[in-house]
Amino acid sequence: MLQSSQTTRKELRQFGLLFGVIFTGIGLYQLYNDTAETARLVWWILGALFFIAGYAAPTALKPIHTVWMKFAFVLGWVNTRIIITLIFFLVVTPIGLIMRILKSDLLAEKINKNTETYWDDIEPVQSVKEHLERQF
Repeated sequence: MLQSSQTTRKELRQFGLLFGVIFTGIGLYQLYNDTAETARLVWWILGALFFIAGYAAPTALKPIHTVWMKFAFVLGWVNTRIIITLIFFLVVTPIGLIMRILKSDLLAEKINKNTETYWDDIEPVQSVKEHLERQF
């Protein structure tokens, strides 16, 4: 779950400045698209408030920051499940189907009644010292 940690003034200041830039940017985008003046003003006022709070009183942003971080945690949890599901169905499943169609046995799992053992013979190491040096 979400870990409780102390949020520093620097983090709160950065949070305020980031949201100030985002809200001001939304207002500028709406100016470019000729949106209603009231909507632009609301975004600019929000941007200004976050800028001012970020510089003058970063601790005032702590409740907003806490709610935002909880939302980000939930969003990350959901996105992770979606991405992992997509990878499974778009990558792993087709590979498995292709391997079944080609009847490939990469793990040598097929039972062969003619073999005495399934152990693989490994060649003995000539020199232990040389074998242990520069392993990677």
